[in-house]
Amino acid sequence: MLDTVIAAHHDSNRRRRSGFTSLCAAGYRYLIAKNRDDEGFFLVWDGPEQNRNLTEDVYEAIAEEAQRASLVPPYHVYARLYVFQTDNIRFYQTPAEIRAGLSRPSGS
Repeated sequence: MLDTVIAAHHDSNRRRRSGFTSLCAAGYRYLIAKNRDDEGFFLVWDGPEQNRNLTEDVYEAIAEEAQRASLVPPYHVYARLYVFQTDNIRFYQTPAEIRAGLSRPSGS
């Protein structure tokens, strides 16, 4: 799962995945990784039957997770739709591979 999101993000300035640290096993709901600049990468997704959007409530949960993990904006957020907007978010539509129905494993 992390590889799918990171591959979709493809940072043209760094071109290496080694700049990302997986946080999937750290017990966060949305936070899946951080980069060398302490920017967080978040996945808003509960499976193909319950695809979630980036709403104000979800943003508040993301901001809390970012604070708990000592991350700084911008927050890179993957979700189906960008319903709530703020300057702290860099929005990306969830990669097609995930929207097609991959399950979200707890540690990958």
